[in-house]
Amino acid sequence: NCSFRGTSLVLLRLGDPQQILAGQHFNVGDQQVHQQDGEGHALVHGAEEADQAGDDVDCVLCAYDTELTYEKLVQVCRQLTETKVPWFATNPDLRCPIDFGMIPDCGSICRMITASVGREPEYIGKPAPGMVYACLEETGCTPKQTLLIGDRIYTDMECGKRAGIDSCLVLTGEASAEEWKNGFRCQTLGKLAGNFS
Repeated sequence: NCSFRGTSLVLLRLGDPQQILAGQHFNVGDQQVHQQDGEGHALVHGAEEADQAGDDVDCVLCAYDTELTYEKLVQVCRQLTETKVPWFATNPDLRCPIDFGMIPDCGSICRMITASVGREPEYIGKPAPGMVYACLEETGCTPKQTLLIGDRIYTDMECGKRAGIDSCLVLTGEASAEEWKNGFRCQTLGKLAGNFS
């Protein structure tokens, strides 16, 4: 999950919205987040968070947001209704585990917005395989040397399937052993790590 000043349902002004899909990071508000290229040069692209919908907004980005307000929802719905800017979301996860059970995750926030504006986001995280391909390229590992570990069937395990790599379901999230009979699974990350020590 990504977070910008504790919030991740944002209207962004960018030079090029496709930079998000290319895995580049950017400035949002008063924070600078960046990655480096292979030669150690910072890849920082100017962007800022907009407080209001408007013609100067280049895209909408939705992720897990712990500071979601009704006003944010109103501005995002206005932006998506009145303009054709791209709408990106990090993942379609519906629920996020917490100490007492579950709370809404990015997918639930997106479904609420979709029900209001009739538009679907483009999910740029799991289950899309791009993240796996980037990791394989960066590490030099082959698909046969790679194991994707996650706690959701419809995002994590599906991502592994789409990327052509093995996956292991950890039973610490919303999935149960009964739902995942055809692949690797373990109770906790600690138990999984014990197999590799």
